[in-house]
Amino acid sequence: MPTTETIPVTLDVGVHYDIPAHVYHADPCPIPSLSSGIARTINAESLAEAYRRHVRFGGMKKPRTAAMDAGALVHSLIAERPDDFEVGNYDNYQSNAAKAWRDNVIASGRNAALEKHLDNARRIVASLKKNVCNGGITNDPFAAHGKSEVTIIWKERDAYCRCLPDRMLIEPGAIDVWDWKITNDVTDRAILRSVMKWGYHEQEALYRRGISAAFPGHRISWMFAFVLDCEPYTVRRVCLTPEFLAAGKRAVSSAIAAWQQATKTNVWPDKSEETLHLDAPGYLLDDEISAS
Repeated sequence: MPTTETIPVTLDVGVHYDIPAHVYHADPCPIPSLSSGIARTINAESLAEAYRRHVRFGGMKKPRTAAMDAGALVHSLIAERPDDFEVGNYDNYQSNAAKAWRDNVIASGRNAALEKHLDNARRIVASLKKNVCNGGITNDPFAAHGKSEVTIIWKERDAYCRCLPDRMLIEPGAIDVWDWKITNDVTDRAILRSVMKWGYHEQEALYRRGISAAFPGHRISWMFAFVLDCEPYTVRRVCLTPEFLAAGKRAVSSAIAAWQQATKTNVWPDKSEETLHLDAPGYLLDDEISAS
């Protein structure tokens, strides 16, 4: 008898609530779909790399990191989904027993956590709930009518796309979206580096596109909430400028077009045939001018 985790789930175009995280991340669309992570891989690396990493194509997984595990645990706590993780009675993962337990939990589609990790995640969540609205913010993301981790599936011509907003406040004609980012540095410069490194402007652009398809005519507001992963668990709200978001929209349109072509032709090129022409960054040009 197959377990719940091994029973395939198929979801079509629409808004789907209370979908387990492992179901979403396994890509439940009728055909392999484009997610934010895959779109960013197309733009930053190549279609070939996107194919290798897609769960229903190459299936190559990124090595798990402590930061990834912490973020997943915080998201599960905010979404009030205790079944998404299992807590182990170990001090660390150095023993063979602890490693075997962790591997079995991950294989089941859940996240493994030690008690100390859970305690820290609870502190992060408590700080978010306490501080995210400081400064007069009125659209409290933790209002009772908010929905966590809503699965949205839509189509771009024949291509399926999907996204998973962390928190949505859905009201007549308007939707407020909040996205949680767990980090070890909440200085202005570090946050900018994170946005650029991980393509969060592209993530926002793709998610906005999906939400607009699911809720046509609705006004959409978007707020990132960066929270420090240790004392004092500082919370920083971040809004991207229209110019920043416009760059994300251009990148997303390019990724969608590339995905549509690749899934139609089953051709997944890398960049080995391209020649990269590098422009000197502005600070180097400024130094050259100063030296002349």
